[in-house]
Amino acid sequence: MTRKVSLLFAALLVLSLGTGALAGEGCTEATLEGSYGEVHGGTIFDRGLITAVGRWTFDGKGNYSATVTNVFEDTGVSRAAFTGTYAVKADCTASLALPDGPLADLAIVDGGRELRYLATRPNRVGTGVFKRQALQECTKATIAGRYGLTLNGRIRDRGLAGAVGFLTFDGEGGASYAATAVYEDTGLDHVTLEGTYKVNPNCTGSLLLGASATFDFAIVGEGEEIFQVATRSDRVVTWTMRKQ
Repeated sequence: MTRKVSLLFAALLVLSLGTGALAGEGCTEATLEGSYGEVHGGTIFDRGLITAVGRWTFDGKGNYSATVTNVFEDTGVSRAAFTGTYAVKADCTASLALPDGPLADLAIVDGGRELRYLATRPNRVGTGVFKRQALQECTKATIAGRYGLTLNGRIRDRGLAGAVGFLTFDGEGGASYAATAVYEDTGLDHVTLEGTYKVNPNCTGSLLLGASATFDFAIVGEGEEIFQVATRSDRVVTWTMRKQ
């Protein structure tokens, strides 16, 4: 009886391992089809910090197009549109390339709804996340509600900065911000600001808080998350937000 139980357990274990292996081997170029919001952070060796938020569209056949807001520590804000190619392996790893060489290696997770990536250009260390945009079109009302946020980065002449709090969108173009912030030069602060925002049909947008704090953002999922980058040339700061 014991021998039969042992043999049965061994058979189930082999079957389980086989099923698990097969479950991770189901990706093709078609797994990446549609649009994704991206948030990125890292360092370029001869230029300092870089951060970015953008929108990438994959055609399911090995080609992509992207519009990205980059912020460089040395030169500030730069918006770019470009195209390239991608390749997907059966084990759900993938790679992105530009016409002049490799760009990033990726891990595809959650059935292609999320991508984790590492920059593979030789002059930098950077990582990021893509999340699929599930909505066909967005409006100001798409993000009506209260979003919990974290932000971190560096402000020129002030050092590191971080914050946690809430950003509330009224669904009509008005926004309010309340957070606890910490700055390397001045320490703890409690910040409240009012502002306005715009949303584009492709689920990207822009935000103004106070008189001069400007941002670009990408709405991901069904509007439950937002990736955002500060678009002032004196700072390299990203925000991630999730609706309450």
